[in-house]
Amino acid sequence: MWVLLVQTFRHIFRTRLVFLLIALTFLVHWFGLHILSSMKVQLPGQMSLGPLLKQSDYLFISLFLQLFTGTFLAAVFGIWTVPYLHQGQRAQLTFTLPLAKWKYPLGYALTMLAMLLLLHAVMLATFGWTFGWKDLTGSRVSWGTVGLCLVVQTIAFEVVMFAFALGSLLFGQVTTFFMGVASILCLQVSGIVFRISFLPWQHTEGSGPPSLYYWIYSKLPPVGELAFDLWSQFKKPSGGDPNLGLWVVWLLILGGLFYYRMTRPPKSRLADG
Repeated sequence: MWVLLVQTFRHIFRTRLVFLLIALTFLVHWFGLHILSSMKVQLPGQMSLGPLLKQSDYLFISLFLQLFTGTFLAAVFGIWTVPYLHQGQRAQLTFTLPLAKWKYPLGYALTMLAMLLLLHAVMLATFGWTFGWKDLTGSRVSWGTVGLCLVVQTIAFEVVMFAFALGSLLFGQVTTFFMGVASILCLQVSGIVFRISFLPWQHTEGSGPPSLYYWIYSKLPPVGELAFDLWSQFKKPSGGDPNLGLWVVWLLILGGLFYYRMTRPPKSRLADG
């Protein structure tokens, strides 16, 4: 396990992914927070009523911006980093090294977790640098709520990473990139559509049996619900279901499929042997 972790981190540093991640996360959060904090409510007659958002809302903005940087990390890590040891001439090592195959998904999950913790640290550091550290340490921040939001985000990004990694090994990296982007956009649009009350396929609790489309959507990874879940938890701590259980189920499913793929060499390799 230790050898796999070292090799993965070595590849990450060799490709400068860590430095790109830190720079991208800082720029996204810094520019986003500065642009939004500079917006003010302006009435006719040059009368200003102050900032457009409350000070407490900017932390949620940081969590929302984290969705973009975290998805970017999951895509890059899943499409280009994970397949590195399992494609081309290096792929033979996957099935010849005396390393238990269950260590591969665990090793990649731990590596991804370390990268996500770095991502969260940069996010909080940028927020503290922009608005002052007292807003992070004061009573206005519920760390239980923020912590739950970060846990949900972390597991969601792990799921997305394994989905991209599995697709890259099965269908190729380019195909997986376009399929993954299309799937994420489709799920996000569906999440918005199902919340529009005047549409005939909108479903709420007590509104009758759900449509087949909604039933299928409800069983897939709740990508389209993620932003709404974070907002619900942030505004009303423990007031809603953040779909944490469904994310964990999909993490186990995709991790299991990735393990299965690691135990099954491609047929072409079996034929060559």
